[in-house]
Amino acid sequence: QTYVSSVLPYKRGDILDRNGTVLARSELQYRLILDPKRLHMNPDSIEPTLVALTEYFDLNRQDIYTILEERPESQYVILLKNLTISEVEGFEALMKEDKTIMGVWFDKEYVRTYPFGTLASDIIGFTSTDNVGYYGIEEYYNDELNGTNGREYGYHDATLNIERIVKKAENGNSIVTTIDANIQRIIQKHIKEFNEELGSLNIGV
Repeated sequence: QTYVSSVLPYKRGDILDRNGTVLARSELQYRLILDPKRLHMNPDSIEPTLVALTEYFDLNRQDIYTILEERPESQYVILLKNLTISEVEGFEALMKEDKTIMGVWFDKEYVRTYPFGTLASDIIGFTSTDNVGYYGIEEYYNDELNGTNGREYGYHDATLNIERIVKKAENGNSIVTTIDANIQRIIQKHIKEFNEELGSLNIGV
């Protein structure tokens, strides 16, 4: 039996203005994962799996061969990032049709986005890729916004099916601020105009 486990990421909480307009959110995206070890355990599946990956995702065939040769014992190689749910569902449907495609699966990840770009950016702050807040609300309420990762455990049985045990992730809390996005937009417009006309060392509103 082969033991496998993967992290189930939590969703960082949203930051909203006083009217419920979302100023910061974490959007769900997917990573395409290759399991070379499983493919080497099923050599007849290598060719159809490579054909499916190169045709559906336009990946380089030789690059995948190189991974299989250089990392034969690995069970986790990231092939692609930032995939959408439609891309994932399309390939999963292909895998259901053709059972010879194997050793490929998808990991979830959340990517922090700011729908209004730089609006109130000095107040909101930003996050690193590992959900650490820097400056503003993102940093001050970092522990509140963050949750706890879950985990999925599993074993390949003799027929190479996976028996799974899932511990769910706990998502972070959202923050409702006193910011009004419309007022903020007007203020920033006038600050920019003032600075272009007269300039200043510092401005507070």
